[in-house]
Amino acid sequence: MKHDLERLALTWGLPVLLAFVAVCLRYLMLAEKGSFWGFVRGAIIGITVGAFTNLYLLGFADIAEETRGAIVGVSAIVAEDLVLILLRVLRKFKDNPDELLNFIRGRK
Repeated sequence: MKHDLERLALTWGLPVLLAFVAVCLRYLMLAEKGSFWGFVRGAIIGITVGAFTNLYLLGFADIAEETRGAIVGVSAIVAEDLVLILLRVLRKFKDNPDELLNFIRGRK
């Protein structure tokens, strides 16, 4: 039982904690501080993406723990930015689909 808990903590606890620390450090380094709910949103997105990344990387036996931790941390940091960019693009598409499609196609 104790061995299983230690394995579970190493497999999930450490990467999730690492993702949360990465999100906290990202928030501290922002030039303009957001609201509390912005931090909560970033933490939820970062931890979720970090957990899914960790789950995916567990399938690769030849990846070292340190490498897996680094990939989980980076994915947690980048996740919120990618989600916000996607939301802005979708909002732009909702407002004027023709303009966005022409921009993607390279037309003026």
